Order: sequence, then structure tokens, then C-alpha cells
Amino acid sequence: DPRVPLRVPDAHFPPSPLSPAPDGAMAEVRRLSYDKTLAVSPSARGSVGVSKSAANGDEGLTPMVPFFSLFRFYSFQDRAMLTVGAMFCMIGGASFPAINVAFGDLLDSSASLDNVKETTRNAVLFMIGLAFVLGGSLFFGFGLVAWAASRGAANVRRAYMRAMVAQDVSFFDDARAGELSAATSEKVQDVQNGTAKKLGELIQAVCTGIGGLAVGFYFSWKLTLVIMAGVPFLGGATFLLVKATTLLAQANPAYEKAGAVATESLAAVRVTSALNAQGPAAERYEAHLGEAERHATRNQWRISFANGGLFGTMFLMYAVGLWFGAYLIASSTNQAMRDHPPPAGLLDLKSLQWGLNAQQASPLCVDQKTGKAYTGDALLTCACSLDYTV
Repeated sequence: DPRVPLRVPDAHFPPSPLSPAPDGAMAEVRRLSYDKTLAVSPSARGSVGVSKSAANGDEGLTPMVPFFSLFRFYSFQDRAMLTVGAMFCMIGGASFPAINVAFGDLLDSSASLDNVKETTRNAVLFMIGLAFVLGGSLFFGFGLVAWAASRGAANVRRAYMRAMVAQDVSFFDDARAGELSAATSEKVQDVQNGTAKKLGELIQAVCTGIGGLAVGFYFSWKLTLVIMAGVPFLGGATFLLVKATTLLAQANPAYEKAGAVATESLAAVRVTSALNAQGPAAERYEAHLGEAERHATRNQWRISFANGGLFGTMFLMYAVGLWFGAYLIASSTNQAMRDHPPPAGLLDLKSLQWGLNAQQASPLCVDQKTGKAYTGDALLTCACSLDYTV
């Protein structure tokens, strides 16, 4: 009947890309769209999730979201890729300390006089296998984590767009389009960077640290404890570095203000020229850039100081570890000499039992720098360490 209006079920219409987002997603995206430098009116403050301190003009930062809330826009496939990628990063991180074991075996094989060919071959094969494990695990780990992060960031951008177009007109009267677009691109990119390579590096670093401690305690718990004495200083330097880097990122709103001034002036260049407003626009632009430059300069000095403390602490730990390792070797050698003293007449050239060994030890037990022959306990230690079977 043509008089009856035709009704088509809603399911036949595909969802519009600009349809309103769910309440939870809209609230989250509104928090992402907030920037404390925007002049938000009282009517719009409640709709964009601005904190009370920011609404009153304070310089307080917006509250940070929980870590797992960064993945709320991930689909099931994205979470699966993230989980598998994290597992590969864990395998790669735990395999890194094995490099030290491989190098140690290779050095031992080169210093050994017994079956050098076989020991060297085993050490080289171990390093080749370790290279395949590290290459494959880190390739799939970082690749899957970054892929999941890019898909999640695309979902955030879609939800952000749906939430933005669902706002009242009064919201766009107070929030400038140039600042909104700049904040959208920057904030979502920060989320993607934090959940991609940086997340993979965090997982890898944690597993590398745990694996390194396990290897260290397995081979020498004394040396490991001595080196760990510098961990508090290393942690303090790392904290200062992270703090300075975080403060440096707070200069971004000033750059956004400068970008908004440039966008407005260039978009309406005829109006700017007609009103002879080039000078005031340039002054506003320079003021925002100067504020950002001063803030960045102060924090760059803090970052430089923290980097110096970080690397200084690392090399100090290396030095202490090398010194204490040499002390342990010397102590173990002296203890072995006390527990198993050399037989009498070991270096007596006239001895019928040890004379031949003494002839071999005499030209070998010499200080390589001075050319002088060892005497006393040093000579006995050198003679006991020689291989007389060749």
C-alpha cells in the first residue's frame, strides 16, 4: 500500500562512523582531548572531564589513567597479538644474559690446552643457536606488540572522532579547532608509542634483569652481591632521568599554543594583513616559544646530570666487579695452595721424580713485563698451574 510508509529494520543500515561512542569510551576520549592550556567555559567543563584544579586555572596535571586502561580499546585479536608478542619479548630478554655465558665459554676454550678444537666448536655452535633465538624472538615480539599498538591507536582515533562530533556546539566555541587537532594527533601518538616499542623494551629489560641476576647468583653469589651494592645509586640516577624527562614533556602545551597562533594567522592571512596584526601575532608566537625554550633548557641540564650519574654508576659497578672478581680468583688460588700444597722437591732440578717438570717450569714461570723469574710462592703457584702432559 503506497499510503503505508516503508519501514526497514535498523539492522539493515550499517553503523555510521560518526555514530556516538559508548559512554565509557566517550569519557575516556574526552579525557584524552583535554589540554590544560585550553580556555574551557564552565558549561563545557563538565562534558570534557576537566579536573577541578584545571578548571580553576591551576597548573595541576590531569590524573593519570591506570596502566591497563591503555588497552581498553584493543579488540580480542589485538589483545591476542599483544600477549604473544609479550611472550616473545620475555624469551628474548631472558636470553640476553646467556650471551655472557657464551663469551665465557669461548674464552675458556681459547685458554685451554686440552682439546681446543672441540671446545671452541661447542662454544661457537652455542653462540649461533643463541643468535637464532634472540633474532627470532625479538623480531616477532616487537613486531606483534607494535602491530597491536597501531591497531589500538586506530580504534582510539575512531572513538575520539565519534566523541568529538557528538559534543555540543558550545564546546567548539571555546575549544579552538587548531588546538584540538594538534592535541588529538599528539596524545594518540603518545599512547601508541608507549604501548608499542617502549612496552616491548620494558618487558625485555625486566626479563633481562631477572635472567642476569639468576646467572650471576648461579656462578658467583659473592660477586653478584658486591655488584648489587651499586643498584640503589643506579636506581636513583634512573629516577632523576625519568623525572627530568617527564618535566621536559610539560613544555608541549606551550608548543601547541604557538602552533595554534601560527595556524590561525596563516589560515586567515588576509584578515591578519588587513588588520595589520602581523606584529601582535608574531609577539604571541615568540612568547609561547620562549616559554617552551626556557623550560626545555632547564630540564635538558637535569637530563644531562642524570645521564652522567647513570653511566658513572654503571662503570663504577664494572670497576668494583672486576676488582672483586680478581680478588676472588687470587683468594681461591691461595686457598688451593694451602689445601693442596705442592710436593717437596717440585722445583728441584736434581730430583729424580720432579727434575723433568722443573726443567719445563723454569722458562715458563717468568714475569712477562719485567722478564724476571718467579720466586717463592709465586713460583710454586705457576709451577702447579702448568700442564705437564704435553
